[in-house]
Amino acid sequence: EQVENVDQGTFHPTIQDAVDNAGEDETVQVEPGTYNESVSISTTNVTLEGPNAGINENRDARSDEAVIAGQLSVSAQNVTINGVQVTPNTETFNQTPAAAIIVSESDATVQNNRIADFTVSITDIEPNSTQGIQVFNAGNEITGIEIQSNSVENITYEGSSQAPSGDFGTDYGNLYGIHVQGEIGNTVVEENTIRNLTSGGYTLATAVSGTDSDVTANPEEI
Repeated sequence: EQVENVDQGTFHPTIQDAVDNAGEDETVQVEPGTYNESVSISTTNVTLEGPNAGINENRDARSDEAVIAGQLSVSAQNVTINGVQVTPNTETFNQTPAAAIIVSESDATVQNNRIADFTVSITDIEPNSTQGIQVFNAGNEITGIEIQSNSVENITYEGSSQAPSGDFGTDYGNLYGIHVQGEIGNTVVEENTIRNLTSGGYTLATAVSGTDSDVTANPEEI
């Protein structure tokens, strides 16, 4: 494994260390391998590139993957995620929203990534649903999101379709391939491949929805 800030010419022990030390308009490049970490990007205008940046699997064969074995979250504007694989597990979501990639700020681009090959147990985490890719903000409107040419596949959400406490009813255990949720505007979701999703509750390839925490925070122009 190797992580490089190509603008600074520096190498880093982890992806998180690289993005923490990246400046605006800089690119972090990740070589093939497995990276046992969750990554949070909170610097504006940062690009994270894996070995399959620019590869749309609908037309081209992917090469060896840079696998992030945790969650990838975007909490800064104008961030690009291009050409990595994200493969979390149940333990990843003990304290976080259950989405392999979660975007909560404007002008993000998520493209040519593979979100795949993992199982989450609903009986071991607090969230009542799992997402491959989630765009979510209930407090402030975010706009200008592009979710393009990703593969979301081979994901299983295990457990009963009924919450252990009965609070969530029969829809407990939902699995979404791609979920646009909350006060989201001017967002494009296109040319994604979604396959082999299995859940004890509802299974949805894609969904656009509001949020229970704020009934006025609804998506527009998706």
